[in-house]
Amino acid sequence: MNDPNPYATPTSPNSAQQQKLYSLGAIVLATFLGSIPAGGWLVAMNYWRTKQSGHAWLTLLGAFVLTVVAFAIAFVLPENVPSFAILMPQLAIAYFASKILQGELLARHIAAGGRFCSKWAAAGWGLLCAILLVSILFVVLFFTLARTEAALT
Repeated sequence: MNDPNPYATPTSPNSAQQQKLYSLGAIVLATFLGSIPAGGWLVAMNYWRTKQSGHAWLTLLGAFVLTVVAFAIAFVLPENVPSFAILMPQLAIAYFASKILQGELLARHIAAGGRFCSKWAAAGWGLLCAILLVSILFVVLFFTLARTEAALT
């Protein structure tokens, strides 16, 4: 009697029940660990998994612009400003932007029996983005300082 119902509607591997999305908490966690690009990447992945590639690309563009703005603000602020003064607005932006952009999508996903990705996966994406950002920042600063030093001598 444990046989599946032969008259049941077949489900495809891309149905809502099979496709995992990243939750708001996972997006904020990735943003905490890897800044705005990490959270933007997870939001974009949710869009790609729901076949909304146009929204995904716009999300990545917005994350890039916000990252440039955050770095510009960080470079302008005095050194005595604590780092959480830069981090907290990023987390708030990640949460509220994700809720506005994907809150309804995620609610429908759960209502349809869908599941969320592991927060460990989100943490991994966050750490990967952090490594990439630090590497890019290091290269930019290295060449900027080398050029400045060469101009002074």
